[in-house]
Amino acid sequence: MIQELRRLNQKWIGEGKQPMDIGIGINTSPMMVGNMGSEQRFDFTVMGDSVNLGSRLEGANKNYRTNIIIGEDTFERVKNEFVCMELDSVRVKGKTQPVKIYNLVGYKDLPENQKVISNQFNQAVNKYKKGKWDEAIHIFQDITIKDPNLYAAQVCIERCLDLKKNPPPTDWDGVYEMTTK
Repeated sequence: MIQELRRLNQKWIGEGKQPMDIGIGINTSPMMVGNMGSEQRFDFTVMGDSVNLGSRLEGANKNYRTNIIIGEDTFERVKNEFVCMELDSVRVKGKTQPVKIYNLVGYKDLPENQKVISNQFNQAVNKYKKGKWDEAIHIFQDITIKDPNLYAAQVCIERCLDLKKNPPPTDWDGVYEMTTK
């Protein structure tokens, strides 16, 4: 779907039209699905914490300029079929438990350079979580040279630089606090 959107955007730009971007959040866990409501107002809907997390993941695409962010339960189900980059561990607004989030990059048959970049990104996130800011920055900068359009690497560089200037408490768990929906 994202490949087709990119193809369409190129066509539209060539026609002088505005490109379009989308963000998708996917989360897998139990939820309530069905007809809900009362006699006055009745609707088919989904409800539950897992639905809310999916919505937060959709919104997080804006922060990282990604298109598809998945939660860790979804990652566990698709990791053998898709290439995914661990973007972050986040604590979403209204929750205390952190969740790992992943950028779904594509099917396993991606070009080798995209697989290398995804692996490097995972290594850099690991360094970031351990507080090894300089090592993480170095890897994220290398990624930015290889793929200048991977804005998430720039987000992580800026975060590392900020954490170097303003070190977190010694009990920091590597989790980013999402303050917006």
